[in-house]
Amino acid sequence: MENSNNEIKLDLLPPKTIYDYLYICSRWTLKLLWGISGFYLLLGTILLVFTFGYYLKGTAYSSKSRNILQLAKATKLSENIHQKNTSLTFLQNISTYRSSWGAKIAAISRMVPYDMWFDNLTVVYQDYNFAEISITGKAKNNFAIITFLKKLENAGWLENVRLNHSTKDTFNGEQINSFQILCKSRH
Repeated sequence: MENSNNEIKLDLLPPKTIYDYLYICSRWTLKLLWGISGFYLLLGTILLVFTFGYYLKGTAYSSKSRNILQLAKATKLSENIHQKNTSLTFLQNISTYRSSWGAKIAAISRMVPYDMWFDNLTVVYQDYNFAEISITGKAKNNFAIITFLKKLENAGWLENVRLNHSTKDTFNGEQINSFQILCKSRH
């Protein structure tokens, strides 16, 4: 036998025991666990950052939607207040006009001659400062109607006083004149 290279290999390290293998496995396991825990720690941090970002975005959206709802409520409340103020002004004007018309109707009734009576007196407001008056009634003769027309013209607060129509009728067997007088009044 020819041995050109006679080497002898000696292992001077003590033989490996089961504990050595367990130690090596535990080190690899520990490295693996450190890697996995690092991965999950990184993943948890990323999820936490995204969750916090969405929370802030949701809070901002919630604030904006709350502000929009408050603005809508404020607008509706403002419109409601405006409508009620308009109604209040209208009612105050009606009250003012009604109180002034009591005196005006009393003044008109004092102008009526003894041989005349009214069937209807209508006041129609064209706006808050102007009203159209229609007086219908009956008189025993044309002289009573003409006298009443002149008194209305001289009143000063009536304008465009005119006899719209006058017709002859019979009432309880007597000849009478039915009439309609139109005029305008400024407040």
